Amino acid sequence: MDSNTDILKMLEQGGSIVYVLIGLSVIALAFFIYCVLVLRRKSLFPISLVKIAEGIRDESECAPAEDLCRKTGGALAEVLLTVLMSRKLGREEAEALVEGAGRRAAHSISLGVTALEVIASISPLLGLLGTVMGMYEVFGRISQVGSNEINSLSGGIAQALVTTIVGMIVAIPSYVAYSYFARRVDDRVLEMERLAVGLMLRVRN
Repeated sequence: MDSNTDILKMLEQGGSIVYVLIGLSVIALAFFIYCVLVLRRKSLFPISLVKIAEGIRDESECAPAEDLCRKTGGALAEVLLTVLMSRKLGREEAEALVEGAGRRAAHSISLGVTALEVIASISPLLGLLGTVMGMYEVFGRISQVGSNEINSLSGGIAQALVTTIVGMIVAIPSYVAYSYFARRVDDRVLEMERLAVGLMLRVRN
């Protein structure tokens, strides 16, 4: 109980920036859960779409596959639909369209990862800002009370460091989560590219 009280007291001493950092930690947790759900293989690669990408062999299968992609929706569906709809265009034009669809798909699945990166980047800066503001206030008081009272201001210096501590506490797990999910996004995008290229080679031959 005492330890919890001490933590709450310490957070209160950090001022308004601590509350901003606590808010960022809640947002980071929300985006962590979002990334877990969105980047699941089952979510990004429905079995029906994977079968399309790996199973189409002739022209007669393309129209039903287009309808299924439209009904299913999602990043992979958009990429595969672009491949199917551009099959009668010139190779360079088709490749440009598919590449654009791939970029849009990569962007759509990486939104949560980008948010984690931003939080990991700004949290320590906000913590440092709080510390600098606190130190400015402490030195302002020193100029008023004189050097004989410096010992009485040591608590104020400790309070000023609270925001840096909280900022690092928020930033470190956010950065770890960002690094993990960024790698997962790369893996998912590469797999989409593999499916799209395989489908393109079959429908254009």
